[in-house]
Amino acid sequence: RHDKTGIEGSHIYPVQYGGPDTPGNILPMCRNDHWAFENGWISISDDYAVLFHSDMPEGVIELLQVEEGDNLFLIEGYEPDQDYLALHRRIHGFEPIEQGQRYPVKISGITVYGASVTFPDGTQITIPVETLNQADETQLLTVVITDVSGDRITAVPIIQE
Repeated sequence: RHDKTGIEGSHIYPVQYGGPDTPGNILPMCRNDHWAFENGWISISDDYAVLFHSDMPEGVIELLQVEEGDNLFLIEGYEPDQDYLALHRRIHGFEPIEQGQRYPVKISGITVYGASVTFPDGTQITIPVETLNQADETQLLTVVITDVSGDRITAVPIIQE
């Protein structure tokens, strides 16, 4: 049933959204589990158990190496970063995005209104133009959620000293 070859490094919080290319943000996975993880059909809990998304398409489970509730095999000193695991769960709809949470984001293409980032679950975070450094076309920022009103989520960059 499972192909145990083809181990790949899966970014927990995707680089395209501002996640780093560092050991704490990478999980080794077989090809199919990597595909399901990147699509948000599986995630990892705070206690390193595999979670299945309620919206997982029919037939995907049969392709996976993991089963819901399985615990990750961890190597001491190479554990995945808890913050990145939480970010993965939030951007894929396992947990809500709430006011006060912080997210690393990569933005480009600032408009007169500001910039926005759309996560895989369709959630869009808007960053008002007055809070951005408009001299930089592409920016890697950490933002804090300031307002969650229905489908509208607003954030402002955290100023790094």
